[in-house]
Amino acid sequence: MQILIATSTFWQARNPRRPESRSRVLGAACVALSLCWLSFTLVGCGGKNTSVSTPAAPTLATATFGLPAGTGDSSVTEPLSAVQNISDPAKILFGAPACTLHAGNAPMVFTAGASSTWFGVTPQAGNIQPNGTTSIGISTIIWSNVATGGQNNGFVIVSAPGYNQLTGFTFFIRSAGTSSNGTPMVTVGYTCP
Repeated sequence: MQILIATSTFWQARNPRRPESRSRVLGAACVALSLCWLSFTLVGCGGKNTSVSTPAAPTLATATFGLPAGTGDSSVTEPLSAVQNISDPAKILFGAPACTLHAGNAPMVFTAGASSTWFGVTPQAGNIQPNGTTSIGISTIIWSNVATGGQNNGFVIVSAPGYNQLTGFTFFIRSAGTSSNGTPMVTVGYTCP
């Protein structure tokens, strides 16, 4: 009998249907709804995560390659054996292969390099005033890296902070077949866009 009375007293104290228990449940529900409303207000509609928008990237200046004044694209076809030991392309093309680099409307602190390992570029770095120009040339041919029976097409690549990367000024050494007496021939040349 004592056990039954104790059990009955315990369940009456924990009975959620008692008026005091309802007020606790309602209070907890009000707190939960308030937190949801605050979260909704701070985070946004539907609980979507909103982030601070990033500003648009600044517009990059554009540089261009062009032909040096009074010159044109150049190429020459020669026997491979006649040019294979000449590292200076100017001695093959009767003039240094070069294009004019035109800066855009911002100062241009640039680096220049070759797209392939079979030729070198000069200068490798420089500084051009806004709308200024400088000459970029091919300084050397590394014949050990040239595929003498194939097509070697390389480009000069110029990079500068605040500028779009510029790829252009094609330099090439291409197989030109054989002469009438069977001598391997190559065409060496360049183009400025």
